[in-house]
Amino acid sequence: MRISRPVRAVVVLPLLAASYSAAAQEPERAGELKAFRDWVVGCDNTRSCVALGLGPDEGAGGAFLRVERSGDPAGKPKVTLSIVSDSSAARPALAPRLDGKAALSAPLPARRDGDFLTASLDDADVGPFLDAVRNARTLQVGLAGRAKSSRPISLAGSAAALLYMDAAQLRAGTRTALVDRGAADAGSIPAPDVKAEGLKLINPPPALPAALKPSDDPSCADYPPIAIALSEGRTLWGVCELAAAYNFSYRFSIVAQGEAKPAIFAIPGRAPELGDSPSTLVNPGLTNGRTTLAMLNKGRGIADCGETAQWAFDGTAFRLVSYARMDACRGVPPDAWPILYRAAAKAE
Repeated sequence: MRISRPVRAVVVLPLLAASYSAAAQEPERAGELKAFRDWVVGCDNTRSCVALGLGPDEGAGGAFLRVERSGDPAGKPKVTLSIVSDSSAARPALAPRLDGKAALSAPLPARRDGDFLTASLDDADVGPFLDAVRNARTLQVGLAGRAKSSRPISLAGSAAALLYMDAAQLRAGTRTALVDRGAADAGSIPAPDVKAEGLKLINPPPALPAALKPSDDPSCADYPPIAIALSEGRTLWGVCELAAAYNFSYRFSIVAQGEAKPAIFAIPGRAPELGDSPSTLVNPGLTNGRTTLAMLNKGRGIADCGETAQWAFDGTAFRLVSYARMDACRGVPPDAWPILYRAAAKAE
């Protein structure tokens, strides 16, 4: 996705800072994704932010840069570089280059992360590196000693993205700003607490309650109902609605004493999109030691875009614990997507 040029983003930053100051009074709202040419930024309800620098071509993967920073006043920015690689080297290292010159004094030790090799910058190098990124024209990342492995990461939009992050975190004009530094101090918003009851999968599930209708879609033939035991004798039931190549959806209901009511999986501050039901989850499954029910809605088969979320049951309703989203299909895996909402789940 491509939108305004960086200069336009700089002009509206005072308005962004004002809007985030007002939003500080409403920590229960999920954030939004913002795109600045080839960079994407997402911030959550605690003002924790992730900025992603992507490859220069739509639909292509290969490499990305990730800047993450918590909303805590003392939170330090973390920078990682990732490239797709099938290298079997025992000790791989990544060597970023800005405008054709080494960006760091030494290559970065890398770790295997699925199809990617990922390397983290030392805290002391983050500030100088980001300053250099904002003033450079090109960034290439490859395996140390293997020039042909180099992959480009676009810097188009980088300055605007980092300025936006400063504004979103209310750091503009403070000592902790990435770009717009000043003498003021930064504030913070704590993550809300969510009570999380245990969720017990009933396997195999019993007969479907009479209050629910089985799926009549032929694509659901291999997707049986899901039954999860809740407290006070209630059961969460999921019935397949549709199954496709890489996504399958289930509609969920809470059944108690023979009566079924829709289970609601809300995202605070956001209404369901037209045609979507708040009772339907895509690719659902239990996570976090069976304390949360998760979904992953893939934008395409390799899951480099879409949305993912987790809800906990607090004894009354399902409460959002985390929500991440990526609109641009540019090779970024789900665990690196910007988080737009988070809460602290407290197991009961």
